[in-house]
Amino acid sequence: MEDAFRIILGIVSVSFLHEAIFGDGNWSDAAWRTFSLSVPLLICAWSITISARVQEINKRGVRTFFEKTLVGGYVDAATPVLAKNYVAHDFSRADIGEGIEAWAKAIRADQETTGDFKFTLDHQSAEGDKVATLWTATLTRVPDAPGSAEKGETFQVRGITISRVDRKNQIAEQWHAPWPFS
Repeated sequence: MEDAFRIILGIVSVSFLHEAIFGDGNWSDAAWRTFSLSVPLLICAWSITISARVQEINKRGVRTFFEKTLVGGYVDAATPVLAKNYVAHDFSRADIGEGIEAWAKAIRADQETTGDFKFTLDHQSAEGDKVATLWTATLTRVPDAPGSAEKGETFQVRGITISRVDRKNQIAEQWHAPWPFS
């Protein structure tokens, strides 16, 4: 999209230069038409370029959240990435609660019940202030872990997390859902 922005900027610049060099100080109809058509296109291309950059920044922030907290295992690394009024909606359980501390407590509880834990990011896509992340988690239940039918069982869960990023580039809200056929 930056290429389109540069092309339109070039057209506007050439029309200005042409009129400055060859014109008599009065804009010709052709120069005026070129200018009047180019400016809205330039504004549109600029807006799209900015929007694409914001989406990339949002994706990077969400990716950092996952890589540091779940892939890396550093739950405390979430504090600068999550908004103070962070809300987690987890469709596999309703016990998380609201706020960063409630999320951290739930993740620490998960870490205690799983021994070998591997978390990978499979794909990300962004639209506006939302970032969708597809992920895969491979877990081994610790013997005597609550809620584990088979002690020591290794299993894989795939899921999607939709993250809403606020204007401060912090994650304000997330919806976590494991895929039904994991």
